[in-house]
Amino acid sequence: MFEGDCLVAGVGDRQLIGGDVHSIQLGPSPAPQTRTVVDLPFRVDRILCSGRGSTVFRCGRQLLLCGLVPATMAAAGLVPDIAPGTRIGPVSLSLPWPVSRFFYRAELIASSETETLCTKGMLRRALPFETVEAALSVFGTVMYLRPAAGSWVMTDLATEGQPEPVPTYPAGFLPYTIAHVNN
Repeated sequence: MFEGDCLVAGVGDRQLIGGDVHSIQLGPSPAPQTRTVVDLPFRVDRILCSGRGSTVFRCGRQLLLCGLVPATMAAAGLVPDIAPGTRIGPVSLSLPWPVSRFFYRAELIASSETETLCTKGMLRRALPFETVEAALSVFGTVMYLRPAAGSWVMTDLATEGQPEPVPTYPAGFLPYTIAHVNN
């Protein structure tokens, strides 16, 4: 399995992890100074995202975070009582419901079959639908989302307003598929 800064390889019953030393950090001890490959102390079923010094894995039904705690995840309450930038691993993400889809870059989008949690920076918003696609920009607080059962909507994380239907997302926004957690 390979994603971003992280590689997990199976050798018989063992799994090894390698990649960027911060993204594959498996505990609070100081990170090694070079790229390295080490035995994994837990079973990884899938690497969901890796980069910016952290990696999110699926391990059975849990989502685990290793590496540096991103500010977006800390602000969203996914790693209670752990400060942004703290080196951790593995820690189970504290999500309000079972997640069917997950996306993280600078923004975080976690969906169940009936709800979506969107965060960017210190902003957090829950929406009453499953999100399958998003169009995002590094600038501003607006997100364009496509629910599983519908057309595109626009939501501004900085306001309390309802998502507004739109025909599509504008130029300058990059589209992403919000990946199934169990695939």
